[in-house]
Amino acid sequence: SCGKTTAKEMTAVVLQAGIGRVHQTKGNLNNHVGLPLSILCTPATADAMVLELGMSAAGEISILTGIAQPTVRVVTNVAPAHIASFADGLDGVAKAKAEILEGTRVDDIIVLNADDERVARMGEAACKAQIRTFGWREDADIRILEIVPAGEYGLHTHVKLLETCSGKIGSVEIRCPGKHLGSNAALAVAVGTSLSVPFEQCCFALQDYQSLGMRMKAEPVKNGACLLLDDSYNANPLSTANALEVLANISYPGRRIAVLGDMMELGDTANEEHSKILCTCLEGPYQILAVVGPKYQAAAKIVCKQPHGKILILADTAESLASQLLGMAQDGDVFLVKGSRSMKMELVADKLRSMV
Repeated sequence: SCGKTTAKEMTAVVLQAGIGRVHQTKGNLNNHVGLPLSILCTPATADAMVLELGMSAAGEISILTGIAQPTVRVVTNVAPAHIASFADGLDGVAKAKAEILEGTRVDDIIVLNADDERVARMGEAACKAQIRTFGWREDADIRILEIVPAGEYGLHTHVKLLETCSGKIGSVEIRCPGKHLGSNAALAVAVGTSLSVPFEQCCFALQDYQSLGMRMKAEPVKNGACLLLDDSYNANPLSTANALEVLANISYPGRRIAVLGDMMELGDTANEEHSKILCTCLEGPYQILAVVGPKYQAAAKIVCKQPHGKILILADTAESLASQLLGMAQDGDVFLVKGSRSMKMELVADKLRSMV
């Protein structure tokens, strides 16, 4: 539901260091067209493949799993993404994701998020395979001990992990901001160690991880006077909450500006979820809230009647929102840009890059 591409990239970095040549899904080619293309492009010299499977409805993961025939199966989390397709809500999303366990063989490895109750329960139905877990829980195989901002302005992330079976503690330095990245790092280490890559080597390798474009990419703009956090690739309630946490923790001198586009495929929960995000913005350390799209605008009319001293900007299109932001930017500002793919929030990010 959230973080699949980042988890895939981190896992590939770990396996590249410990196993050899790795072929991986490019970008997010994770559907019934992209997955076969990814497999067909695998070079004969590859020692491992890291494939991303995505879905928006029940039955899709089942088909993709049958195509991929994985020997290591990973479930990141269950979050309210594509929830409009599931009458039974998150339980339906969980059932669809659990389809990745179909056809599990005795020698297969299953890696599960111990902190997500719905994901953790999936192990009960996979008694044939070796189960590996990651997360904050004390019984996780790869346990998260600490996640703190690091580096200049807090733009890096320091993660401390414990390999429970050996008692070894390792430090991971991720050159990107975000507490949520710690879970993906633990996932990648869980995969690596399950394939006999030494724990220490897994941790060290993750310093080479680099975020893909439009996925929490931190970059200076306005000749270095402002900071852009470009997370515009996509959005759901969990990933948006994670992104806002990153913005809150950045120790940049100026104003924190949340630039948000509507989140799609939320069904009957859309108004509630958009309202929750707006409440987070009103209660948090953000000076300016700029939103685009009918869902955020409808929620704002109710939630933002008293904006608690915040500056509120409403827009119908990404282009008009970008124009308003350019007119009020000040040195020291930090802009977070986040929204669903169809909202074209990358247009806002591109306009901010053009500031002089």
